[in-house]
Amino acid sequence: MTEQVQFVVNERGERIAAIISVEVYEKMLEKLGNAEAILAFKQARAFGEPGTPAEKGVDRIEPSS
Repeated sequence: MTEQVQFVVNERGERIAAIISVEVYEKMLEKLGNAEAILAFKQARAFGEPGTPAEKGVDRIEPSS
């Protein structure tokens, strides 16, 4: 499926904004969050920081009640 994108142009006809669906926007945000997490992981490894076991990482994000 090809997404339709509409553009807002200025008086010179230059594209200055894009109008996309909420679904596409949310997918973009999810991919950006994943990319940021991967970058943070790679930077931590580059500086020799130890990893965190998955269970502890999840507990930091979603503390058990």
